[in-house]
Amino acid sequence: MRIWLLRPGADWSVVGRACQGPSAPATVTGLGSTVHDRAEAALPPLRAQAQPSSSALVRVPVLYRTGQPAGGIGGADLSVLGLAVTLEARVRWHWVYGDGTDAWTSSPGGAWPDMSVTHTYVAAGLQRASVEALWRAQFTVEGLGPFAVPGPALIQRSEVDLTVTPAHAHLVA
Repeated sequence: MRIWLLRPGADWSVVGRACQGPSAPATVTGLGSTVHDRAEAALPPLRAQAQPSSSALVRVPVLYRTGQPAGGIGGADLSVLGLAVTLEARVRWHWVYGDGTDAWTSSPGGAWPDMSVTHTYVAAGLQRASVEALWRAQFTVEGLGPFAVPGPALIQRSEVDLTVTPAHAHLVA
């Protein structure tokens, strides 16, 4: 059978042919479920890290990073059922620093001298910082779309433990 498409402001046009067998043809919803699973697998790993890595000083900034790209994912190929499926995804990070404070960032952070994601602790103790990467993704199928990736939100989580110690001044003669 022929597959027709009507775009706003244009005439009907044939965009392809399909042969219907014992199963129903693929739908955007059905395709979306597969795309969701593949999009989840295509996300770069989230690996929270702190600098210094295990011990920090009170009132000295700690640098944090996720190890993920700031620009998200652009043009990832997720071909499904023989169809060209392309994924675009943007990300924001939610940091919870373990001392009752949190922050949203559009930067993945980085190692020194990148100070785009920092936190200064005001009290000593063991701190468990956590970060969630929240992805907003959409896909196109054979150039049609974009369609929002359906299903549950694409969220990744990671934690890092850090011992914060008091700083002591010493007068050296």
